[in-house]
Amino acid sequence: MGKIQSVERALKILEILAEYPDGVGVTEFSLKLNVAKSTAHRLLNTLLSQHYVAKDERTDNYILGTQILFIANQALENMSIVEIAKAEINKLSDLTNETVHLCLFDKDEVVYIDKVESNQTIRMYSRVGKRSLMHCTGVGKAILAFLKKEEVKEILSRKGMPEFTKKTITTLDEMWQELEKISKDGFALDDIEHEEGIRCVAAPIFDHNKKPIAAISISAPSTRVSFEKATNELSKLVKQSAAAISYDLGSKR
Repeated sequence: MGKIQSVERALKILEILAEYPDGVGVTEFSLKLNVAKSTAHRLLNTLLSQHYVAKDERTDNYILGTQILFIANQALENMSIVEIAKAEINKLSDLTNETVHLCLFDKDEVVYIDKVESNQTIRMYSRVGKRSLMHCTGVGKAILAFLKKEEVKEILSRKGMPEFTKKTITTLDEMWQELEKISKDGFALDDIEHEEGIRCVAAPIFDHNKKPIAAISISAPSTRVSFEKATNELSKLVKQSAAAISYDLGSKR
């Protein structure tokens, strides 16, 4: 299929502008595109007329226009995280033969929005639509670790830190230590903190603004998944899947 050179050049201009927030002058564009200055000027003016490019009147440099923001936001809104994550959570379940959850951060809690069930005889009970607190779940802690400290304080203050098992973290001092470790390691562990006999390992999912908006987890009976297996083996797999989903959501974290 033949390529349209002017379209290729116009797209290249947008890519260049994305790398230079302070803008680029027409002379520099002509050099980067390897075209005459008059050609670069025509391309820029065409994009300017459609608001894909704007001009900084102080410097005469060209910058990205508002139409780019509109299109980017529309594209992101049209993307369903469930659809984007589906292939990764299926793959993760196939690799581990354990239950994999996709959870969304919503109103100070995590909501289970998709799952792939293990075919093992013994497995945990969960359902799509279920809401859980953040301090006691792997997915919740994975998200908390990458929020601002003030936001974490507000969430824990509003929702409390009730005890679900003897291993539930119920004090702020212990939680800060836990979140610091998670932010360093890149994964969180629910070490029988929410449900008796269930161990989960989770990793955060970031959006195009580098904000943690969701998380995925591998959940299994603690009799089948040891602490060592969760932290040394499953953690690597869940981090890889979360990173792949984040990338597809536009995160360059």
